[in-house]
Amino acid sequence: MQKEHLALFEPICLRCKENTGAENRLILQIAKGQGQYVEEGQLYCPSCQMVYPIIHGIPILVPNPESYIQQSILHITQDIAVSPFTDQWLSQSSGPNSNYDLTKNYISTYMWSHYDDLNPNRDDVDSNFSTIINELLNPCLYNGPLLDIGCAVGRGTFALAKEGNTPTLGIDINFSMLRMAHQIKKTKTISYQKRRCGTIYETVSYPIPLTHANNVDFWAVDACHLPFPSDHIIRCHSSNLIDCVRDPAQHLQELSRVHSHLGYISIVTPFDWSPNATEYANWIGGHSPMFPLKGDPVELLKWYFSSESPFQDLQNFEIIRAQDNIPWRIRIHDRSTMHYNLHLISVRRNHGLSNPC
Repeated sequence: MQKEHLALFEPICLRCKENTGAENRLILQIAKGQGQYVEEGQLYCPSCQMVYPIIHGIPILVPNPESYIQQSILHITQDIAVSPFTDQWLSQSSGPNSNYDLTKNYISTYMWSHYDDLNPNRDDVDSNFSTIINELLNPCLYNGPLLDIGCAVGRGTFALAKEGNTPTLGIDINFSMLRMAHQIKKTKTISYQKRRCGTIYETVSYPIPLTHANNVDFWAVDACHLPFPSDHIIRCHSSNLIDCVRDPAQHLQELSRVHSHLGYISIVTPFDWSPNATEYANWIGGHSPMFPLKGDPVELLKWYFSSESPFQDLQNFEIIRAQDNIPWRIRIHDRSTMHYNLHLISVRRNHGLSNPC
């Protein structure tokens, strides 16, 4: 974690926010670090004495850090510098659908999707992720904190930092992806195990240009409980996320709370709902075709950010951009690539002024 990002993003205590509504700032306590960088330590709330750990340079700012660490213990303790030989044996011996194998699958899929267009020996199929990033980047006249929510392995965070030329924070709930993004930032190199078939992987490694890596940091955060002050973030990007959280409406309301009235919110999603990630009743569309708007997720999301929104804190927004059917491909293995069509919407608070962004 970089002290500059701590000072700019001003993280607050989630326990105090939940219990009393108070947005109490956290105090940094360093166990290991050098200069502006904190490798180990904790963020401490002087009001309720809650502590949030910093492990591998990544703050864990979630409502229940101990439960999070229990569920992510493999991701936290895994040796990411293990040799390809040992890694293959661990993967093969653990077997398919083990936590070890599933983590490797996710890393392989997202590393390819985010960075393969920069690979000098890239595949013939392009994920189109760089185009998605460019679509998300609406220019804004105002400077301030930039937030990439659902950052995964970090490509969008690096691009947002470069375009905005200001400190940018990538947040995700998956610790293994955050560690990979953190490693890319430090080494400016892509290095991962790319899935060929079953539990067979090959090593992929190549350098990439990162001209604004020092502007980037990565934190472990729950998208439904954002640990930031209200009216604070100039740009909020929610990337392929609302169909992966347990309560999409709560996520949107948290975006509304932390988003600065001078900036905007951009959301991109394939609306690929699954009851394993999101309770059926909380889906934005994908059911109830006999009701108004016929369960159309695009129309329902537009309705959420309107004067008729069922959520009062989303009623004072206007849509400044919308685009449908943006292609996105993710690679599963040599013989399987999944194709999505994404929907993009950008909104800002409606002040009756000329467009500042």
